[in-house]
Amino acid sequence: MDTLDNIKDIAFTTGKVLINQIPIFGELVTEYFTLAKEKIADKRFTVWMGMVESKLAKLVRLEEDINKLSSDEFLYSFIQSATAGAQKTHQNEKREFFANALYNAVAIQDISEEKKLIFLSFIDRYTLVAIKLLYSYSEDQHILENHENLDSSAQSAPEFAEDRNLVFPLMSQLAADGLIETQRLVPIDTVDTRRTPITPFGEEFLRFITDNSIELND
Repeated sequence: MDTLDNIKDIAFTTGKVLINQIPIFGELVTEYFTLAKEKIADKRFTVWMGMVESKLAKLVRLEEDINKLSSDEFLYSFIQSATAGAQKTHQNEKREFFANALYNAVAIQDISEEKKLIFLSFIDRYTLVAIKLLYSYSEDQHILENHENLDSSAQSAPEFAEDRNLVFPLMSQLAADGLIETQRLVPIDTVDTRRTPITPFGEEFLRFITDNSIELND
């Protein structure tokens, strides 16, 4: 087994351990988890391993030293945590964020390890809608201030158009984590024209979960 396979094995082993952790309960619950493993968990694992393979291949193309990576304690922990998060979500878009973060954990040097781990926990904790809302701040540099005028946010996340009550609690969550400016956080029911821009910390998070990997077909 070569060094690249050794690194992929980190994700493989972690994923298999998670899949096989079926709780022991009553007969019906045990049957459910057994069937769910076959129909859901194994499929998620296959998709994730394909993503890991792609990102590792691009890191090698980036001329990263694969032998050095295989001895990197931080990367080992990061792959394990990313695999656990990817296995928990039913949304492929979130798995892509985990995969992008895995690549950027190595490729982006100007973000500290501490921040990278915090950003990884954000992917795990935030709903997909919350992340889309943050993207809309980055694109528009503001959140439109009343229920009558949410068209811009709805473009990034159609869920806002269906349930506009989602916006304010998600704003509060993003503000509490320092991703949007708290001093300009105002209820969306007001007629206030103040803007709620994304913070540098928020922009850094989005850069970390965005696909910045090189193309392999050039």
